[in-house]
Amino acid sequence: MTIRRQLKLLSLVSFSLGWCLLQPLEVSQAMPVFMDLYDADPATRPESRGKCSVCHVSEDSGVRTEFGKAFIKGGYRLTPELRKLFPDLFVQQGEVAVAAAAPAGFNSQHYFEGNCAACHGDDGKGVAPGAPDFTDTAWHRGHADDDPLTEVIHSGRGIMPPFKDRLKKEEIKVLVTYVRKFAVN
Repeated sequence: MTIRRQLKLLSLVSFSLGWCLLQPLEVSQAMPVFMDLYDADPATRPESRGKCSVCHVSEDSGVRTEFGKAFIKGGYRLTPELRKLFPDLFVQQGEVAVAAAAPAGFNSQHYFEGNCAACHGDDGKGVAPGAPDFTDTAWHRGHADDDPLTEVIHSGRGIMPPFKDRLKKEEIKVLVTYVRKFAVN
């Protein structure tokens, strides 16, 4: 490697490191918190989860997107206003009709408490061996797609029984939405 190339690489690394060190501590702490909240929020679009480009122009850039600027200005909170201003990043109200599609009389919280809480806990933290902690945002980030979770509820897995004979597809979708809320609350 030529000296010129080494100097260029060194200056790039120094700039990147310097930029990170010059950021206020609250910014460096807010980023992982934001990613956890955004990724676990049932109203976020699955294809946007885990991507720095939600807030940054590029993966290695401190330059913010319009959403990133608005998020900072709003005190690092996911607000209803942000959801309305950036519909490409959030499922909109008309799309969150999953709960409305459930048959009348189905209450996901009551169903969870009566049929799931014995293993998953009333608080979603998981009490049986192997039961996931639904309050863990990292778990939700690793299971961001609703389809596999829907399939596990439908067909069962391991010691978890299938619910295909007890729940309609619409009810399972509502139950998945309920499970996602544990990480947000």
